[in-house]
Formats: sequence, C-alpha cells, structure tokens
Amino acid sequence: MNASKTIFNVLGFLFVLLGIIGIALPVMPTTPFLIVAAACFSKGSERYAAWLRAHKWFGPIILDWEDKHCIQCRYKLLSLSTMLLGSSFSIYMMPHLYGRIAIVLLVLIGAVVVLNIPNCKND
Repeated sequence: MNASKTIFNVLGFLFVLLGIIGIALPVMPTTPFLIVAAACFSKGSERYAAWLRAHKWFGPIILDWEDKHCIQCRYKLLSLSTMLLGSSFSIYMMPHLYGRIAIVLLVLIGAVVVLNIPNCKND
C-alpha cells in the first residue's frame, strides 16, 4: 500500500471517529463527516469503503449521498433535533455568557451545514 492510500485511510477513520463523536455532541453534525470519510476510503481502500457503505446505521446515508447527492429528511430532522436538545442542556449548564454565545453560534453553523445539503426526493 502506498503512502497516499495510507493517508486517505487514516483520514477516513478520523472522519468516522468525528462522525461518531458528532452523535453525542450537539455542535457536530455526523453526516458531513461520514460523507468525507466515504470519500477518503474510496481513494484509500475499497474494503473500508465497502465496510462503510454496508454499515447498518451509516450505510444508507452514504449510499444516498453517493448515488443522489442528498440526505433523507429523517436524518436531517434527527441531526437537528439532537443538536437542539444537546445544545439546550449545554447552554443551561454553561455559567458564562460568552460560552453560551459560542454554543449557539456553533450549533447555528452545524444547522446551516445540515440544512444546505439537499433532501432526497424519495422522502
């Protein structure tokens, strides 16, 4: 395996990790990280790319993006609702005004990213 493929594989796993972290953190949307991971794996290892496409949870998102360049509305709603729920708790617990403002801005950026990805037509 050459160096560039190794780099793409490492980046792919890094983006999968960020996507998994995004499931738990309200300021990080999962889907864009998984899409980037799939792109990295497609250049690094067909085996890892196939693994991600066949994954029970992540596979449908990746396949929709690769085939139709869209995300299903239910995944967008899930992403936005978990961002809202998690950030509401974070804002409530944050003692500093600037911290609250930072959380709101990060969530807004994440929401804009998610909302700007086209919806799948089969929803």
